[in-house]
Amino acid sequence: MIRVEATRPHDWEALGERWRALEPRCDGSFFQSWTWMGCMARRRFPDPLLLEAFDGAALVGLALFNRRGGRLHLSETGEPVLDNLTVEHNGVLASRDHGSEVRLACMRAARRAARSVTLSGIGEADQRAAAATGPAHVGRTSPSPYVDLAALRADGRPYLASLGANTRYQINRSMRRYAESGPLAAARADGLAEAKGFLAALIELHAARWSEKGRPGAFAGEPIPEFHRELLVRGVPRGEVELWRVTAGDIAVGYLYNFKYNKTVMSYQSGFIAPRTPHLKPGLVCHSLVIQAHLGEDAAAYDFLGGDHRYKFNLAARASQLFWTDLTRRGSPRWTVYKLREIATAFKFFAASRSPLASPTTADFTPIHHRCG
Repeated sequence: MIRVEATRPHDWEALGERWRALEPRCDGSFFQSWTWMGCMARRRFPDPLLLEAFDGAALVGLALFNRRGGRLHLSETGEPVLDNLTVEHNGVLASRDHGSEVRLACMRAARRAARSVTLSGIGEADQRAAAATGPAHVGRTSPSPYVDLAALRADGRPYLASLGANTRYQINRSMRRYAESGPLAAARADGLAEAKGFLAALIELHAARWSEKGRPGAFAGEPIPEFHRELLVRGVPRGEVELWRVTAGDIAVGYLYNFKYNKTVMSYQSGFIAPRTPHLKPGLVCHSLVIQAHLGEDAAAYDFLGGDHRYKFNLAARASQLFWTDLTRRGSPRWTVYKLREIATAFKFFAASRSPLASPTTADFTPIHHRCG
C-alpha cells in the first residue's frame, strides 16, 4: 500500500539528492527532473508543499507544489510571469513499478491539502489519476506532436523521407537556396560558454520576432533570463540542455534551444533570422537538420511540445496529449463556477439543437460528459 507524507521542505540540497536518486527509477520528462525543478527553487516555491510517496520504507514518488492564494500549483509558482516558463509533460514523479498507485495516492493527498489544485500540462496518466479522485475540470488540452526516431532508425530511413511531399519540397528548396551562401551545417554548442552565446543570440532573434507582433515573447520578465542562465549551468554539463546553431556558410540561419532527457529531445524555444523571401523556411530547415542529427544518435523521440501549430504536424506524424486541469472540491466556489459554466454550455447546446433553423441528427444529441461530478 502506498503511503504519502506531506511536508514543507527547507533543505533544498537534501531534497535534490532524494529527487536525483529517484529519477533513474522513473519514466519522467525533463520537466520532472531536478535539473528543471530545482532551478531557482527557493524563488519559484516560496510556500512549498512536498508530497513523498512510500512503499514501505522505499521512496517511490515525489510531487512539489507551491501554494498561492489558497491554491496548490504542481511544479509551478502560481505567479503569471514565472509560469510563462510553461511546464509541459508535467506530473507526479512516480517509479515505473508503482506508477498508477503513486499518481492516484498523490492526487488524493493534494486534494486533501487544498480546496483547489492546478495541474498544468500533465500527461494522460496523471490526467486519469486526477479524474479518478473527484471533480477535475479540464480547462484546455493540447497535442504534443513528436517524431518517432526509434521507428525511423529501425526502418533505416532518413528523416526527410518520412515527410509529406509538400513539406519535403519546401525544405529541399530552402536548403538549396541557403546553400548558395555556403554549406548548411547544424552544430551543437560545445560547452557552457558557447551554449550561453547561442542562447543570447536566440533570445535576441526570438524577442525581435515577437516584438513585430506586439507581444513580449517567452523570455520577457526580469526573472526569466536569470532562470535560463541557471538552467544552462545545471543542464549543459549533464547533457540535458542543448543549444544548436544552423549556418549556411558564415551566415546564421537560426538557433534551437532543446532539452534531452530519458532519450527524448524536447524542442523548447527557437530564434530564426528573418527570411529574405517567403520561399525560405528557416524553422523547417533548422528542425530537420537537428532531427537528422539526433536520428544518428540514441534519442528515441523528438517532441515539439504543446501546440497545434501547422509546422509541428508537418514535421511530426504522431502526438501525445497534454491537459491543463483544476481539481476542485464539490461545493467550493470554483467548483460552483465550473458547474454553472457546464450548465450554460449544455443549455446553449440544447437550444441550438431545438432551433427551427437546425436539422437535428443523431450526432446533435450526443450526451455531454461532465468532468465536474
